[in-house]
Amino acid sequence: MSGDITHTIAYRGDSGQILSFDVPAEYRDSIRSDALPQNKDAHPDGDAFTRKEWKQLLKIYPEISNPTKGADLYGIPAHLLSGLRYAVVPGSGRVVQEG
Repeated sequence: MSGDITHTIAYRGDSGQILSFDVPAEYRDSIRSDALPQNKDAHPDGDAFTRKEWKQLLKIYPEISNPTKGADLYGIPAHLLSGLRYAVVPGSGRVVQEG
C-alpha cells in the first residue's frame, strides 16, 4: 500500500472507499502551479499574509496536502470540483481501498 493511501486511512479511518482517477497531465500541471502549502510559512510570500488571510486563500486555491506522504496530493476547494470532474478520464476510476 502506498504511503499516501496509508496516510489517508490513518487520518480518515478505514471505513468507506478510497478511489483513484486518472486526469490529463495538463490538469495536473495546472493544479500543481496554483497549489499553496497548508502552512503559509512554507511559501516564499507567506509573510505577507495573516493566518486568517492564508486560510481564505486555501478556500480559493488547491492546497498541497502532506507532501512528505506522496506526490500530487491536493485538497481541492469546492468551487474547483466541477473542473476536476470534467478532467477525469472516463472509465479510469478504480477502488484503491475498500473499508
